[in-house]
Amino acid sequence: MMGKKLNQSLRWVIAVFLLVALMMPSLVALAQTGSGQITGVSRLNVRSGPGSGYPVVVILDAGANVTLIGRNGDASWVNIQLAGGVQGWVNARYVTANIAIASLPVSAQGTAASATVNAYYLNVRTGPGVGFAIIGPLGQGDGVSMIGRNADASWVEIVLPNGTHGWVNSGWLIPSIPVINLPITDGQGGGTTNPPSGAVGVVTAFFLNVRSGPAVTYPSFARLSQNDAVNLVGRNADGSWVQLALRDGRQGWVNAGWMRLSVAVTSLPITDGSSSGSPLPPPPGPNATVTAFYLNVRYGPSSTYGAFTRLARDQVVSLVGRNASGTWVQIQIPAGASGWVNANYLIPSVAISTLPVTG
Repeated sequence: MMGKKLNQSLRWVIAVFLLVALMMPSLVALAQTGSGQITGVSRLNVRSGPGSGYPVVVILDAGANVTLIGRNGDASWVNIQLAGGVQGWVNARYVTANIAIASLPVSAQGTAASATVNAYYLNVRTGPGVGFAIIGPLGQGDGVSMIGRNADASWVEIVLPNGTHGWVNSGWLIPSIPVINLPITDGQGGGTTNPPSGAVGVVTAFFLNVRSGPAVTYPSFARLSQNDAVNLVGRNADGSWVQLALRDGRQGWVNAGWMRLSVAVTSLPITDGSSSGSPLPPPPGPNATVTAFYLNVRYGPSSTYGAFTRLARDQVVSLVGRNASGTWVQIQIPAGASGWVNANYLIPSVAISTLPVTG
């Protein structure tokens, strides 16, 4: 009788063991998924792949809940799924997760189109040609994401690590894929009259003036704050300014350099009445051309002041004033901000001594 009870108990133990073994794959799968919430940003782009060079699938608001289903190799991007079944990728820094992101499985991903700069310095411009304004320089060995090209593949549209879009000469890049394989994104084949669906811009500056036209000479009538998101309507010819719609229905213009766009700026229609092939004219009034490889723009007229941005060689800026000795010049950069640069690295259109003393 005792032996019969032991046999029965043993059978129960074996049955439980087998049941647990059968459930293990499901338990492991559950352990490899999690949930998260979008935090640290007012709106977040969900992209088709793990990188800022991939197209935007949808935009999420802060506080949105998502299911975490995977990650890329270094856990810097998270593969998510929304309630409706839509999947995409978001930057991990903006996700508060209930599990360690590194514990998620590595999801299958496409190969991002990237390139390495093969020049001592390389100007990034607002459009595909030397007539377009310079956004800033890249250095040898810098890496960028490639998202498009012009018709003959001589210029490539790139995304910088901070999300800014720009154009560089393809001859100075070592691409991960043939440039000819990229889509044409300079708008020359288009005839687009409406902005792409979901065209949104997010403010990256502490605050940003909304003006009545595409230049700092136009009056401002509203102000946006950092991380504010607005719908995009159009752009000027060189893509340096974008037209947007405020929530109250008014439309205005902001400098594209202080916006993180969900679409390529060249995909927006030109709405300022200019021609798409026109080079950018020099700034009105006194201006100067930078002669240094790069030139720090500082908060005051001395190298002891901190630098907040830098200019590239051949970039043209407006002259505002000077210090008493004329060794430092106050300038206004295309983004609208003002700062100070060493006068030795400028070719001014007027004598520096004729500028007013402003510092």
